[in-house]
Amino acid sequence: ETLAGRRRGSGKSMTRGDQRDRDRARAQARAAKGGKASGVAGGNVQQRNESDAAKLAAKIAAKQKAKEEDDAKAAASSSRSAPSGAAAAAEADQKPKKKATKKKDDPSALLMEGLAAVKPKKATK
Repeated sequence: ETLAGRRRGSGKSMTRGDQRDRDRARAQARAAKGGKASGVAGGNVQQRNESDAAKLAAKIAAKQKAKEEDDAKAAASSSRSAPSGAAAAAEADQKPKKKATKKKDDPSALLMEGLAAVKPKKATK
């Protein structure tokens, strides 16, 4: 026998297949003790797939309903206050304005102001 086939200090050899069998038996005993079904937790695979499909269909239906409500609200609000002609096109093309920052708060602007205040000396000959 090789050292890989047996544990040090014992003359008894242990094979990988035996270890799998013992682990399987222990797992089944734990599952029976805990009341869980072996395999997929929560029933068989087919039942789980069916319940997942039903949940997904309900979620998709709810999203579709919410989208339709949002579209209806948007259509109602745009029909009330819709600008006409060129004004509507100009309003659609405008980008949202960025918040103007004060030059005094900007550190680089402060630095540039300080540098501008100091005038370079002329070289004298």
